[in-house]
Parts: sequence; C-alpha cells; structure tokens
Amino acid sequence: MEKKEHEALKCPLTGGPLKQWFGAPPDKPYLEVKSVVHTTRPYEELSHHAFSIGVIIEGECLFRFDQTDCLVRAGEMVLIEGGRPYSSYSADGGCRSYHLLHLEPSWCLENIEDAPPGHSDMTVIRRVIREPQLFASLLWVLEAVCCDHFYDGMEFGRIIGSLIKSNCRLDKPSRDFSEVHSKINKAREIIHNQVECPMRVMDLARMVGLGREGFIRSFQKSVGVSPGIYQHCVRLLEARRLLGEGASIAEAALATGYVDQSHFHRMFVKFFASTPRQYTLRKSGQQPKE
Repeated sequence: MEKKEHEALKCPLTGGPLKQWFGAPPDKPYLEVKSVVHTTRPYEELSHHAFSIGVIIEGECLFRFDQTDCLVRAGEMVLIEGGRPYSSYSADGGCRSYHLLHLEPSWCLENIEDAPPGHSDMTVIRRVIREPQLFASLLWVLEAVCCDHFYDGMEFGRIIGSLIKSNCRLDKPSRDFSEVHSKINKAREIIHNQVECPMRVMDLARMVGLGREGFIRSFQKSVGVSPGIYQHCVRLLEARRLLGEGASIAEAALATGYVDQSHFHRMFVKFFASTPRQYTLRKSGQQPKE
C-alpha cells in the first residue's frame, strides 16, 4: 500500500515520478530549491540565511522553532525567517515529501507592493498557510525549476510579494545604527576575505572596534544571524561553489577552513539539509539514494 502511494506522486510538468532535487536556476540568483521525496529522516538544527517557504506535498511535517512545534500537512506551506533555526521531523513516523525554496530577503522586499521605505526585517506572523490556488502555483514553479522549464519570474515575484505581505510583518530598525552598521559591514567584509581562515568572534569584534557582546547583538540585528552562523554560511556557500566546479569534498573542506571533514560534513548537512556527496551527485546529474 505504501509503495502505491509513493508511485502516485507525479511531477505536474512531466507526468513522471517526482524526484529528489537540489539546485538553483543560474538566471535567477535570488532562488534556491531543495526537494525531498519519501523521507523519514529527521533534520535537526537547520538554518538558512534566506527567507524560506516549505511546500508540503506528502505526509505530515513537524517543524520545531525554539521548542515550539508546528504541524504542517500535505497541501500546506510553512514560512521561515532567514537565519531562524528549526528542526524538521515526520509527525507520525511516516514518509514526507516537500519542496523548500530559499529566497534572498532583498529580492523579497523588492517584490512586496507598497512596502514601507526603510523596512528591512520580515517577521512571520502566520506560519502555516493553506491556500490551494497559491499552493498549486508555487508547486508548478518549483517543478519548473527542478525540470529546467521556463517560468515567469515577474509573476513569481508578485506571488511571493503578496504571500509575504499577507503573512509577515515588515519592521523598521528600532533606531539609527549607521555607525554600528558600518562596523558590521566591515566585519562581514573581513569574513568574506578570510574564508580559508575562520576568525574568532572576539577577534572580529576587536578588529572593528566593538565589545564582544555588543558586536554579537548588533551583528544579529543588522544581518539577521549571529556572526558565528554567518561565518559558517559564507564558508559553506564557498565550499558548495567549489564542489559544483568539480573540487573533491576534501579539497572544498580544506579551502574553506574545515580541517576536520566530519565537522565539515555535519555543518554542510545542518545548513543545506544535504550531505556534500549528495550535492556533488546531484550537480553531476545523478540522483543519490535517500
């Protein structure tokens, strides 16, 4: 019985079986998609720098945010702020299938109609969305990405902008952090230039002229994630780029400052919900086993 249910999952575009996929359209740098099919595997302590939307197409998913559980069923969507840590499990122990799209926050803001100027923070106020027509539209776009088919990027932007406007609060920074922002931007520049040699948070704070605790608070407010998470994100994005260009897993790990490959493996899974090997196989056109 379970096998027949799995076989019933079809791609809306091709009519063929739904496949696990991970990637990003080269002409749309604001979008990245990960799809997972028929998994029972739990994913713990995931996070992504981008604003994320989960589109559940099979089973029941239990998302956990700060010890609070959120049940999302097939046909529903879940909204996740950029940098928000969460875990994902099968609610009933059965299989679940879903797409996750990761969207650059700046692109999201550009597509929100009548967005107030100066507002940069998107806070989710309604996390689980059940709107069949919107669900169908997003599913079609995601399948188009996975199957390398054309889709209307402007219409997609309008859909996402409307979704965020209806279910998120746009916040303005509580006060002017212009001088602090300048120092935070300097810290970000240092992080990007030191990918192969990660720095301690204390050293980063000292280099930009801030105390450790004040630096961490200001960085979190300005960027949306802690300096430690941001540094891992920058390093892992570079590692993933290297893997996509043909570097071995060991080469990518060393080039981004991960001397311990097991640590590299754990962090890659934590940020991308995919092992380095799964990613390299998908980039080469192969479909790794779950």
